[in-house]
Amino acid sequence: MAGLFKDYKSVNWVPYAIVPLKIYNTDAASGVMMFSNERRVLKSGRIWEKELMETFYFDLDGKISSVTQFAR
Repeated sequence: MAGLFKDYKSVNWVPYAIVPLKIYNTDAASGVMMFSNERRVLKSGRIWEKELMETFYFDLDGKISSVTQFAR
């Protein structure tokens, strides 16, 4: 996991909405939809700034089973 951040000087992630999800007529698996703003400053000086919509799905053990991310 640490390798994912080695090129970053800083990461600022600010969630502003979390919506719980339950998929109708399925087993007890669930998820959350997150809306956030993220700003990454790379050591090279490049700045990545996006508004994100992410959906995290959880298995029956409460572990993340998949993630979908959209950026604007």
